[in-house]
Amino acid sequence: MKAFKYGFNQLQLTTNHQLGAAILNEAAIKKAKNAIVKHIGHYQVLEKNELAKFATATQPVYHIQGEQTIVIPTGNFYVEFSTKTTSKHIQKTFKKYNLSIIEKVDDKAFLVEGQAENVIELTHQLQADSVFKVAEPDLMADTAQYSFQVPTDELLSKQWYIHNDGIDPYGRKQHWKYRKGADAKVIEAWEILWENKGFLSSPDVTIAVLDKGFDLDHPDLKDKLVAPRDFYFESSSFIPKPFAVQKSESDSQGRISTEADHGTSCAGIACADANGRGIVGIAPNSKFMPIRYYVANGTYMRAMFRHMMANGADVASCSFGNIGLPMDRLTIQTLHKASTEGRNGKGMVIVFATGNAFDFLKDNELATHPDVIAVGATTSEDTFAPYTNRTTSMSVVAPGGYGHSGTMTTADVGYLDKLDASGNRVQAGKGKSDNPYYRTNAEGTSFACPVVAGVAALVLSANPNLTGAEVKSILETTADQVGDAGDYDATGRSSKFGFGRVNAANAVRKALGLPLKDYLTSPAVAEGVKPFIFEYGQTIKATHSSSDKETTIKYTVAPQNAGKTLLLELDVSLDHDIDNEFELYIQKGKKPIFFPEDFIEKRLGLTPKLTIPNIQSGDYYLMVRCINKKTWDYVAGGGDFEINLTFSNPTA
Repeated sequence: MKAFKYGFNQLQLTTNHQLGAAILNEAAIKKAKNAIVKHIGHYQVLEKNELAKFATATQPVYHIQGEQTIVIPTGNFYVEFSTKTTSKHIQKTFKKYNLSIIEKVDDKAFLVEGQAENVIELTHQLQADSVFKVAEPDLMADTAQYSFQVPTDELLSKQWYIHNDGIDPYGRKQHWKYRKGADAKVIEAWEILWENKGFLSSPDVTIAVLDKGFDLDHPDLKDKLVAPRDFYFESSSFIPKPFAVQKSESDSQGRISTEADHGTSCAGIACADANGRGIVGIAPNSKFMPIRYYVANGTYMRAMFRHMMANGADVASCSFGNIGLPMDRLTIQTLHKASTEGRNGKGMVIVFATGNAFDFLKDNELATHPDVIAVGATTSEDTFAPYTNRTTSMSVVAPGGYGHSGTMTTADVGYLDKLDASGNRVQAGKGKSDNPYYRTNAEGTSFACPVVAGVAALVLSANPNLTGAEVKSILETTADQVGDAGDYDATGRSSKFGFGRVNAANAVRKALGLPLKDYLTSPAVAEGVKPFIFEYGQTIKATHSSSDKETTIKYTVAPQNAGKTLLLELDVSLDHDIDNEFELYIQKGKKPIFFPEDFIEKRLGLTPKLTIPNIQSGDYYLMVRCINKKTWDYVAGGGDFEINLTFSNPTA
């Protein structure tokens, strides 16, 4: 498109052939709510095929060349006539171009309204007429009050699942524990949404979280509630007072426990508010619909999903399952109906955790339903969390934490309405007493699930016209493959990782029609590897110095020892710190990464032993680490140790 004069510059616009704009009345806006891409002034921007359903008088939509900013010509102009132009000539010119005066600025300058179907074409005509000193179209565009800024919530630096810069929550660089880039790429996604939409996530997107309780007075959740419903105590149509913390019996140590801590933690990960305190959720501007369930049979599932569909839930986060129990027909039909008919026919996005038993899910369990997104967990090292259930229908994995690497920082239940002997309210959750509304020790697929639910909300924030099936496809096709290439089949899918670790930034980019981008995870570090060749029996002596957190030894099993049993025993100096235990790992072909999911075997204790039957020839790696039993942190030092290795003949 030909450039025209605008201000002191030349402006060139490109036509957006997918979008159009119109001025809709209040009733039409309400009707078109889910189809509206953007509000710009008194214009509503929709896809052209949707626009025809709600308006007849429409305006084209443009972009400034090289920019994403949406521009709409209003049809009005600011014009200035040359100083020698007479009043009669001005009136004649207005009539020639079918311009009517809106406001007289001075004798030679006017705000006018044009009647042309193509405002940009009329702009070129006016600027080519020497009678005009200035002729500029009135262009309406998004206003940006300030550039993107990362939320200031005080615990964000501890939320490695949002952004992992390779530094642990205490400011220490520990590449083996917090691997740089081992996150869901959420901050990058926020920045893209801000540049294109002006928000971190859309307030028109609602995430429903299904769990056994929530703290609805939580400071990060209380201001975003939509249609809370408690199915735990109600019968038939009875709806109790919106639920808060529910207390259960004390545990064996006399502590008050609560069923609300799990749900509150899941909700916090998905959509905690960006309010400058505590944590921030993946989709911080989106709404929160708490659904408290009793059981997950067909009757209750139907009731819960009917409520969500009737009240505008866009995404459902389900961190529960019926272990070993297949879905009944009513549940199968309910999930299909919600995923295809929810969101006014576009389909609700339904996300299920796969569970934490490190097992294969049986066919027809909840997370294996073909219409849902099945989510496993990864660690802060971008490895498979070893508790995660696997399934051939796994969609994606997401950060879920692991106790010996990085756990998840999220929301928690604050206090119960109960006083202790000193008259203080009783703390209910699992967080520290100095900040009871938050916890730093969450781990499990339960918490990977709301990560993906939050990312799905970001995708719908980018493009609310997507179907639920399209959102699932976007999450799968933009995921980053983690683990080994051999984990994935020819279709790019793995029973452990699905299509890979979810990538919010590329998912949002794809939803906006933008090209994808490489967001690299830092490579694993493997320094200090020492080569050895084993004979029939051998003892390896080594020392953990004051700077060593691990010792890795590379060795080769000779072909003549293939098929034998390898016996390994780690002996530790008796003068080592009694609070420390040593760990011994072995893995073929590569150095073990922190708590790898595919190590052959490991043992804890003063004299860890490994027995590897039917050993194969080739390169192996041994790794020794020292862990403090009180803090469960890996520590440097530890002193001398020996690894005794013996090959025995295979048993008959």
